[in-house]
Amino acid sequence: ANQGSLGSIDALLGCPLYLPKNELLTGDAWNGLLRSQKEISCLALFYGINWIIELINSFSTQIEGQHASLTQATFEEISAKLLKRLQNLIFL
Repeated sequence: ANQGSLGSIDALLGCPLYLPKNELLTGDAWNGLLRSQKEISCLALFYGINWIIELINSFSTQIEGQHASLTQATFEEISAKLLKRLQNLIFL
């Protein structure tokens, strides 16, 4: 029905990811965490990174293929969100 278009779920690109604060991941704060808290923090980062990779892989096909159902405004919006996700990935 959508012919490969992800336009109906493009809000996923802009949804926030809730990850541990940077301050918790370095120095004394990290050393003060329990083992279970460290594991949770590492897993959150791991899954966050993988989620961003999946978003980029999925939605980049929309840009590459330039589906007929994509308006110029939607094309530009998805492009901007993809670039933001790339920035997020580099940061993590």
